[in-house]
Amino acid sequence: MERPQTARLRFRFTHLAWANLGAQSAEQIGVAAATLFAVLGLGAGAGEIGTLQTVQTLPYLLLSIPAGVLADRVSKRRLMTVARRSARSPWRPCSPSSSPAAPPSPCSR
Repeated sequence: MERPQTARLRFRFTHLAWANLGAQSAEQIGVAAATLFAVLGLGAGAGEIGTLQTVQTLPYLLLSIPAGVLADRVSKRRLMTVARRSARSPWRPCSPSSSPAAPPSPCSR
């Protein structure tokens, strides 16, 4: 019989694994869709497709090693907090304001 804590951890890990699979799949579909749109919609040639693929891949190439070094040097709690907050930041302007004097949200138009 499993301990409740182990079962809960397995449950959370399974959710994390499926979320990661979904995010990676969406990213790859986006890369393929951008390439297809460039070829079929814009009539891009081989040189333009190569440039597009380079521009899409370059941030990972340049930032993965420094991000890994940074992740090894800072506290894990702080790293996860910053990552979670930065992941939410694009939607923050659409969140409801707690101040009655705040201007209307750009999402309410």
